[in-house]
Amino acid sequence: MPTPKIDDPDLPLATLMTVWPQTIAVFLAHRMLCVGCLVNPFHTLTDACLAYSLDEDMLRAALHRAVRDGSRLGQLNQTVRVADDDMFARAGDQTIPLPRA
Repeated sequence: MPTPKIDDPDLPLATLMTVWPQTIAVFLAHRMLCVGCLVNPFHTLTDACLAYSLDEDMLRAALHRAVRDGSRLGQLNQTVRVADDDMFARAGDQTIPLPRA
């Protein structure tokens, strides 16, 4: 099976996050619930951007930066900040630890 291309418009989000796990932080930073979503094997980046009213070019650029800088992820303790008004945050939560790549 050939290696998928990150810019493939038909690339399912599940494949994108499996091949490039460092992109998960980008989805979380934009408060997207795509990580672990039951429809992410069927949704593309275009679908997700439409659902969340996000600029696809901006999100795609952020994903490219995450992939480009991803070689350092295994050496860092990655966290994503949870905003105080985040409806999924528990009282006192400050960060969500991300798994090491």
